[in-house]
Amino acid sequence: MENSKDNQQVVRRFFDAFNLKDEKIMDEVISSDYFDYGHQPPGRGPSGAKDDYREFVGGFKDARFEIDDLIVADDRVVARWTCSGTHTGDFIGIPATGKKVTVLGISMYRLRDGKIVETRNSADVLGMLVQLGAVSLPGMKAEKAA
Repeated sequence: MENSKDNQQVVRRFFDAFNLKDEKIMDEVISSDYFDYGHQPPGRGPSGAKDDYREFVGGFKDARFEIDDLIVADDRVVARWTCSGTHTGDFIGIPATGKKVTVLGISMYRLRDGKIVETRNSADVLGMLVQLGAVSLPGMKAEKAA
């Protein structure tokens, strides 16, 4: 059985990679057989996790993740989080807007031998895209260019 306290610390360390802008932490916490269900197709391994890290940090250099709740059960850790940052670089094909965003999400991690082997994420990507001005929803007033 996995040590729940240790697993909690591994997930906190994963968030440290983003908050400290330290890609080396990914090597500490991501397993060689890592599988991410948040992509189409799922999978992508540790190199995919690093690609995601680089893209995110490249787009939001000042981003900060706050863990709002952390629930641990055996080999699973669920984190409810809030991320805030300024869109200062290209992100998912959207050039820098200089806009500040706040995104809410929930991530579930499965761990083995002190490393993350599986991730499932649910984040308010639509809300982020609206905040960036990349999409608008019916009934929304268009934001005037600064």
